[in-house]
Amino acid sequence: MKIALAQINPTVGDFKNNAHKIIDFTHQAVNKGAKLIIFPELALCGYPPKDLLLKKQFILDNQRYIEFIKDKIPNNIFVVFGFAEENENGGKRLFNSLVLLKQGEIITTRQKILLPTYDVFDEDRYFEPGKSISPIKIGDFSFGLSICEDIWHDFPAWKKPRYHVDPIEKLCSQKIDLLINASASPYFIDKPKLRENILVQAAKKHKVPIVFVNQVGGNDELIFDGNSCVISKEGTICRKLQSFKEELDIFEFDLRNGVEYTSISQVQDSEEELFQALICGVKDYVTKCGFKKVMYS
Repeated sequence: MKIALAQINPTVGDFKNNAHKIIDFTHQAVNKGAKLIIFPELALCGYPPKDLLLKKQFILDNQRYIEFIKDKIPNNIFVVFGFAEENENGGKRLFNSLVLLKQGEIITTRQKILLPTYDVFDEDRYFEPGKSISPIKIGDFSFGLSICEDIWHDFPAWKKPRYHVDPIEKLCSQKIDLLINASASPYFIDKPKLRENILVQAAKKHKVPIVFVNQVGGNDELIFDGNSCVISKEGTICRKLQSFKEELDIFEFDLRNGVEYTSISQVQDSEEELFQALICGVKDYVTKCGFKKVMYS
């Protein structure tokens, strides 16, 4: 199966353009033979939506544009992307979720289990943690869907686990063929290296290949670096997308050979990485806020 990683730069609250970006990348992936395409966490509404999640119209637009997308995508590809899902079973009114679409049909959704409330994150303010942890089937393959923090349970810098449940452990115990992690993981200096170590250790621990798809671009004070990647079950980084740039990449996956390997581009040093982050953050702040000109001295 050919699988596409769609490392996109969404704008918070710009449902129309975010939806068209999802549709456009999906058509590109189909033209390259992909049967599954994966977008980042909350790709439909942009991350972080913050108190926009408290507005009823914002939540209605989430559902309206899912309906719009599912009728515009080709019929020979499955599409996974993040959105804010209404919770009808008590607790907080929303889930941070992934939806699986095929043309004209919502196949299923999966909810984020671990909700970070440290550093720049305040997800417990808005979202109810998901409870169901089960794989999805696409053809002959069993995939585990997870969202960002779900894979950080074993972060070595934490002296003791922050959470009482390990969703990755539970997914992998159900014999999945591939673990998917859709993220909006913000940048700080050397964050890409730290994140790669987390992903590599998870792949080796659970003996499962991992597809990690991260948002890219700046939204207000946060910058997202991309660096989406594919990691073999042995912990080898087989594919890696660029930093701070939108990109579509496709790899071949099968049960016998696992993940197709390709050469990895030269890793940027910390100073160059920081420079690119500053360019990305300033550019997106100006363009996404609609400023026509800037002053500098």
